[in-house]
Amino acid sequence: QAMDSNSVEGSFFRAILAVHQDAFKDAQRHIDHTRELLDTELGALVGESYNRAYRVVVRVQQLAELEEIIQYKEIPDRRFLIHRMWTQRLVGCQRHVDVWQRLLAVHSLVIPCEEDMDMWLKFSSLCLKSGRLRLSHKTLLTLLGMDPSASERTELPPGA
Repeated sequence: QAMDSNSVEGSFFRAILAVHQDAFKDAQRHIDHTRELLDTELGALVGESYNRAYRVVVRVQQLAELEEIIQYKEIPDRRFLIHRMWTQRLVGCQRHVDVWQRLLAVHSLVIPCEEDMDMWLKFSSLCLKSGRLRLSHKTLLTLLGMDPSASERTELPPGA
């Protein structure tokens, strides 16, 4: 069953799919629609709970970064600046696993984790400190590109 295009999640994931497919006009339309849907939600949450409102603010940040991904893909000269901006923004976010995971997932649409090693290592460390050991381990394995425990052990030559 397809996600409802009039829900925040449905519209957001349609934007991600359109960006991934380089359908930038469709992506922008879905980004704008998601913003409209979030506007109402954010207005109601601001007076209630900072933590619940922060989750919506992170989603708004993801939308802005999707727009930046469009620039990243269309204007190669901006790539370094966009990547640096994302790094600075991420460091300024709350150090919560879920927040970092959501933002890094958007970045990974155009920047493989191997090219953003510092941020993914910080994320793995954050997972470790938060008791999310499996996620930390999975992140490290992804960065390694293999599972050392699954490979055959090779004996070192004498004197090595």
